[in-house]
Amino acid sequence: GRPRVLYSARADSPRAGRRSYRLLAEILTSYLAGRTKQPGHAALQAGEAWGRFLTERPAPIRRVDAAAATQQLVDVLDEIGFAPEAVTNRRERQILLHHCPFREIAVEEHGTVVCAVHLGLMRGLLAELDAPIEAARLDPFVEPGLCITRLTGASS
Repeated sequence: GRPRVLYSARADSPRAGRRSYRLLAEILTSYLAGRTKQPGHAALQAGEAWGRFLTERPAPIRRVDAAAATQQLVDVLDEIGFAPEAVTNRRERQILLHHCPFREIAVEEHGTVVCAVHLGLMRGLLAELDAPIEAARLDPFVEPGLCITRLTGASS
């Protein structure tokens, strides 16, 4: 047969080089914060739209219970880099976020925008699942490396 064709990445490739995702995030959050009347609300809506996109909608006749919805939310948050942990006690269901992938931007300048995007992501994902729970609020940086999402709804 034919000989195999092998490809490899080269360091001197024109597309190789420094990535500036933080700069992009700073540009977008500062623009939203400075150019919209309600930057937190706009960020929440953007997050909700992306949250709906980031999950797979269940079949029309399949109901997702609170436990399954929480697990799917944790899985998506883990993929993004939040190091999430679901905690359920008698009073409430929470998701502990042990790592914020956008911490520097949230802490230094635009926490209102960044945290609203994160809450929106969670709300959008749960809404897309038609889950019996919702992300009621996000308490940012209750400790230096911890944010807490409080979920409300069914206790199952």
